[in-house]
Amino acid sequence: LWISALPFVHLAHSLRELFAARFVAGAAIAPLTAIAAFIWAAPDHLVALWTSATRRQWAAAIAAGTVVAVDPGLTDTLISGARSYGAPELVALLTVLLGLAWHRDRLALLLAGVVAVVATGHHPFAAGLALGGLLLLPGLGDRQGVVGIVTATVLAVFAASPRIFRLLLLAGCGDDPLACLADVARSNVDPGIGLSVVFRDAFQDRFLVELGLEVSAGLVAGILWSRPWLGAGALAIGGTTGIAAIAWVTGYLQGYHLRIVAAPLAVAAAVGLSRLWPLALAWAGVAAWTLHDHAPVGPDPGAVDRHDMIARRLAALDGPLRVDRVWWNGDPVLDPSGVVLAAVLQGQDRDHFQVGPGVPVVLLSVGRGPAPPPPPADGERLMEGVVAASDTPWSLLLFSDPQAAARWIARSPAPPLQLGGAWDWLVALHPAEASLEAVRW
Repeated sequence: LWISALPFVHLAHSLRELFAARFVAGAAIAPLTAIAAFIWAAPDHLVALWTSATRRQWAAAIAAGTVVAVDPGLTDTLISGARSYGAPELVALLTVLLGLAWHRDRLALLLAGVVAVVATGHHPFAAGLALGGLLLLPGLGDRQGVVGIVTATVLAVFAASPRIFRLLLLAGCGDDPLACLADVARSNVDPGIGLSVVFRDAFQDRFLVELGLEVSAGLVAGILWSRPWLGAGALAIGGTTGIAAIAWVTGYLQGYHLRIVAAPLAVAAAVGLSRLWPLALAWAGVAAWTLHDHAPVGPDPGAVDRHDMIARRLAALDGPLRVDRVWWNGDPVLDPSGVVLAAVLQGQDRDHFQVGPGVPVVLLSVGRGPAPPPPPADGERLMEGVVAASDTPWSLLLFSDPQAAARWIARSPAPPLQLGGAWDWLVALHPAEASLEAVRW
């Protein structure tokens, strides 16, 4: 996950640029899915894949690309950042590569194994696509040969070696390795909810709430018409079944986990419906009509610019500085790690941010805390504002040291909801020096 984030971090010079790059990468799922459908809809005997395209290929590409482009669940995944990460678009790329491999492209098969590993690094449920890959294995074996399959497998295992090593470490927590891994996987499981309810809610949220009955009906019909025991249909059904199998073992499944297979499902359905190509275009039209206005909007549209603005203000202060937060009430509209990340992207030295007994504290005060500003002997108010969407005031305070900040916080008659937040940026910038004691108030 963090390795695939490095290009974004190095290319961006502000938090806004970082999010813009990430959103462009996330939006790539639509053209990738369209390309995948174009490839999978091509006849096996077609030699010139790109220059001798059939009407069916174009219809499948338009249909699959449109459906994922207007999918509100994928938009939610993109703006939330915490629901499947980049797994859906990586699985879309995997679907493209497997389609090329199905048409005898040897390099595509090698890359597919690596991309599958990266997708699993973004979300473990992407490992369910392995079942879809197994269903494709007979056909790929005929097209790639034993040497091609073995070479791709070895390369994938090599790419997965850091993750395998991590799993071995997790498995060593006690006498039973499987129990150790199960404990990690079930950390989010509510034991009071039955597995049947978990599955019902997840599939209902994904296919009835997010996609709607009309689009989901076309999805099912298209997959059934796509010869689901072969090609794109096998990948889609196998991948979805693989995710369900992981969920059955762990006892945990959410609707957004099923977004991971959004691309292969859309491709398989488009390939099936494109057998009668007007049906594929009609399905795309239904999706565009019913889903286009359901895209969610983030709860705090100005958050990125706010963090960039505060980071620019920190550049004028002499370091080192400890950036921390006190959250009194309202929405948590400022985050210490977001401010520090914005500052580093803008070119500020990471050593500008430190922790220690005598290090000045830049305190992000969120909500309505003590009304008077800190006394001049202790610090000053650098900036302030109000987030209109939630009517949450915030202020940027500079204190001479943590003790002065603590004295100001203690003036409040009511304790804050949360105090702290420096740990995340400290462990990222200075992992060798990070300790919970160093950031404790």
